[in-house]
Amino acid sequence: MTWRGAARGDVPNGGAPGRAAPAARRADVAVAILLGLAVLVVAAGYDPRLVAANWAPRVALVYPLIGAAVVVWLAARGPKGFARADLVDVAVGLFCLWQVVAALAAPVAGVAWLGAYNRVGGAVWWLAMGAVVVVARRALARRAARESFVWVIAATVVLAAVVALVQVLGGDPWWERGPFTVGRMPGPTGNPVSLGGLGLLAVLLGALALTPGTLSRRAHWVALAGTAAGLTAVVLSVSRAAYLGLLVAGVTLAVVWGVRRRRRALVWLAAAAAATVLATVLYSPGGVAGLLFERIANQAQKEGAVAGQIDAKRVDYWKVALEGVRERPLVGYGPGGYVVAFRRFVPADLTQKDPLLAVTDPHGIVFLMAAGSGMIGLALALAVLASVAVSGLRGRGRDAFSGEGDEARGAPASGSGGPSGNRRAPVPGTGPPLAAAGAYGLAALAFLAVSPTEATVVLPLCVAAGLFCPSPARAVPTGRGLLLVRHGKLTTGAWAVVLAAAVAATGASVWLGTSLWRADAAFRAALDGRDRAMAQKAAELAPLVPRYQVLAGKIALQEAVEAGDECLLAAGRDRLLRAVDLDPTDPSPRVDLAKLALRQGDADAALAQIRAGLAANPRHSVLQAVWGYAAVMAARGELAEGDAGELRAGLEAYPSKVADGWYWLAAAAAAAGDDAAAAAAAEAHRLAPDLTAEDYEARLTGGA
Repeated sequence: MTWRGAARGDVPNGGAPGRAAPAARRADVAVAILLGLAVLVVAAGYDPRLVAANWAPRVALVYPLIGAAVVVWLAARGPKGFARADLVDVAVGLFCLWQVVAALAAPVAGVAWLGAYNRVGGAVWWLAMGAVVVVARRALARRAARESFVWVIAATVVLAAVVALVQVLGGDPWWERGPFTVGRMPGPTGNPVSLGGLGLLAVLLGALALTPGTLSRRAHWVALAGTAAGLTAVVLSVSRAAYLGLLVAGVTLAVVWGVRRRRRALVWLAAAAAATVLATVLYSPGGVAGLLFERIANQAQKEGAVAGQIDAKRVDYWKVALEGVRERPLVGYGPGGYVVAFRRFVPADLTQKDPLLAVTDPHGIVFLMAAGSGMIGLALALAVLASVAVSGLRGRGRDAFSGEGDEARGAPASGSGGPSGNRRAPVPGTGPPLAAAGAYGLAALAFLAVSPTEATVVLPLCVAAGLFCPSPARAVPTGRGLLLVRHGKLTTGAWAVVLAAAVAATGASVWLGTSLWRADAAFRAALDGRDRAMAQKAAELAPLVPRYQVLAGKIALQEAVEAGDECLLAAGRDRLLRAVDLDPTDPSPRVDLAKLALRQGDADAALAQIRAGLAANPRHSVLQAVWGYAAVMAARGELAEGDAGELRAGLEAYPSKVADGWYWLAAAAAAAGDDAAAAAAAEAHRLAPDLTAEDYEARLTGGA
């Protein structure tokens, strides 16, 4: 079979055989640009007017961009333009289906679907990433589309590097710099780890530039500029995970290009490595003892460090994930629900140091996937990776990891039968860039194995998966194929359904994202000014986000108590109860509801909230403090007489007491004149020797 109309490396992929339709070519370029813009948003979508300055822009812009890419690709191809589904498509489909199942079975639906506040995760995110893989492997097979993507992401990385350099020189961009360690530049991402992860795109851009026939001359130089910017971003971020990714990619490319005897590419690789090492040393104020090297040395000395590189906190986070897997091995806590597992299994020393601590990412994607989607979800994720690797490496006519085999050299394609065969050799550059996509994929996976699951890495990784294994370039015949029907009638209907669903999902994401953006801006205003009207606006714009309901309820209760307004008091209580319904594991609304019940003299209602909260957060300091203070109130006669012994006895028997519980038990025993006060106080001091009476008071009155 002869592919026509492929003079510039544009091979029809997923279209009908024959001359490549101009509409399909333009659609692929548009898809590539949309995916590149999605990367730009996760890298630079930052609004300082928001509390979580990255979260709302990502939701408001990334999902619509991905949805638009799917719509454009579907509309341009039509019902007869689908490439055959293969193992990769099946694996991605099963993975996405399981995310829906895990979300439906999750204890906190909102977190499972949308993920934790300002973190990658949630079923919606992983469904979008599945769509990226499926579309990217079809659209980016064309060189024109691939080059368009390179232009956008190279510009993104250059922007990030320039902003980070401006910050090094003391300049203030239009966004806030944030409270980051001196020397660790956050760039436009607002986070040095995100900046370092974004810098890993240097691997993809550099390897593409060094793969013959993959890019045009102009795109080649653009990719090299992006490579230099990416390496700069890694150096300025001082991210150990990003350096680990560069190391893995460098070794991979050295082995592959060494086997292929790509001497020129090896020289460029060595030069880039030397420049990165030199820049790292020069950027460190103390030379080889500064910044990156100091961070590694410090962690190596910490108790519980692993291999001298991973600090003990990561180990604690991983242990929490494993505990979560042990309790819910099949479906986990929901695709974005690691925070739910963390609340339940957080070590006592961590929650005593910071009662507000709620870690949303275990700093390891394997643990995130296992705790969120269960072992089945993790297995399906690994199946997607395996299917991508097998599909890419087993493709006919490709040299593994080279992208420049017989096809790229212009020799007759394997099995063509020479000049008289039925096929002619494809144009140079039509083979998948296996070295570039594979090296970047390994670098990204190394980063994600020991670092938070950053969108600046996960999204490009999904695109790279598509670059590694383009889909089969043969169209589904009219009367048969994946859907197994005659005359294509069901295929046409299915295409219409999928297109309509994509349009509806894109429209819904625009509406949802806009609402969340406006809600978070109102939330920030409410926090800064304790403005009840703005808090209510945030709660009404995004009624499914618990923290907006919590703030609206807190402010209403405070004003109601000060003014003696019973109606406002009831409204505040309703907001908090709504937050509890949305997320029963969140301790914050339960603390306020318990305090309100104690103020009204209802010890039973207070204890009901405390016990329910501790069921999900067994070692929560403030919940235990409220319980202990209730026992103090009872001992002072401020509650019903029968409550004193019951409240204290219940807390004494509670098996997971932290320092706050012991401290207020000592206070209750002292108020009752009991000799047990000294022993309880000693236990509190043993667990938290640095906390003072003022600290315990502040933790109790400060909230959850």
